[in-house]
Amino acid sequence: MDEINDLITQYWPNLILGVMAFGFGFFTSYLKQRIKNKALLADIKRLEEEKQLVRKEHQLDIEKRKYKYESKREQFTKYFNLIDNFAIQSNEDIKTEFLPIINTYNEEFLEANGDKEKETQAITKFSEGINKLMYKANENLIRLRSETNGVKMIANPKSLDLLNHMDRLYDDSFELTSKLIKELSPAIMTNDFSGVQIVESEIKEVSAQLLKTKEEIIEQIRKELDEI
Repeated sequence: MDEINDLITQYWPNLILGVMAFGFGFFTSYLKQRIKNKALLADIKRLEEEKQLVRKEHQLDIEKRKYKYESKREQFTKYFNLIDNFAIQSNEDIKTEFLPIINTYNEEFLEANGDKEKETQAITKFSEGINKLMYKANENLIRLRSETNGVKMIANPKSLDLLNHMDRLYDDSFELTSKLIKELSPAIMTNDFSGVQIVESEIKEVSAQLLKTKEEIIEQIRKELDEI
């Protein structure tokens, strides 16, 4: 018994130190593992946040592209509808206003039968009617030009060149129409329509270029929308 007590007394400090060393080692290992786990959780959280951010940015990009596509499509659709309405209105004005003005002028001038006063009245009435019609046509052209300016702000360089070309063709068309009207009055008086026919040929050429340019713009816009 005394020998056992002596052994315990002799080795007890070492045993305590060993237990303490084991406990310290276990605690240190535990702390290291906790730190690693905490770092791992932090990494996982960071990666998840980055993933959510990327997903959010991607969704935002999709929304921006969708808005840009729809906005661009809407503006160009409005523009082309305006072009069609402009052409329809022009044709309607020719049928309902321009031709009656010409017919009335022709009849009144012929009925004047050399009476200068009546001829002057016919010419004045003709000029007033034509001026009103040209003013109306110019207002429609201004509205079209205003819409064109809005479309130009969202068009790429290729579309912009085509739109500017379209503007120049409309200006040429308007000027040729004015020139045609100036040729009509003397043509009716002299019964010589050669000058009128020349201008009509020029108008047909410009009209053909307008239709061609319109088709080119439509094709270019399709490409722009596909690229969004």
